[in-house]
Amino acid sequence: MKKIITSLMALSLMFSASAQDGMKGTYLLGATQDITSTGWSDIQITPSVGYFVSDNIAVGLGLSYTSNKDMTIEVLSIVSDPMDMTSTTLSPFLRYYMDDKLFFVGGFDMTSSTTTNKPAGGTETESKNSSFGINVGAGLSLMWGDRVAVEPAFMIGTSSSKSEAGGTEVDGPTGLNAGFQIGLSLRM
Repeated sequence: MKKIITSLMALSLMFSASAQDGMKGTYLLGATQDITSTGWSDIQITPSVGYFVSDNIAVGLGLSYTSNKDMTIEVLSIVSDPMDMTSTTLSPFLRYYMDDKLFFVGGFDMTSSTTTNKPAGGTETESKNSSFGINVGAGLSLMWGDRVAVEPAFMIGTSSSKSEAGGTEVDGPTGLNAGFQIGLSLRM
């Protein structure tokens, strides 16, 4: 139920537009929710702003910020020490609308995060992580009235990362992922 509520909240925040005559010069404001990579009770919304440079092509930028204070992680019934984590992601994108419904999207994500471990009675340690990913996908812009559209999309992406802790830098794994994102849009 929480996942459905989260998705509906994200739907109400996504602002975009479908390709129709006269879209050039139209702005996109809103947010997307990746409904396949977040936990059941997590909300991870990426607000974005864009601009139609032609009737079919929109360019834009998403921005996401996450902050978790005193969180713990449980793996195999072992609970970690409390930690603070902050993360910022910039996500430039390009959308091409084939017609009134079908669109293709491509972009990349640049993420920078910091995690501070706070062991009880021990010394705090800080680690930094940066990642870069490329994403492509296709979706449908399902109009609801003249200005509002629901926009589900299937996305495929790849990413790589680097971590630094205690002066040592380590290349992280390279990953390939696939998932769905959903949004609600309003033509501005």
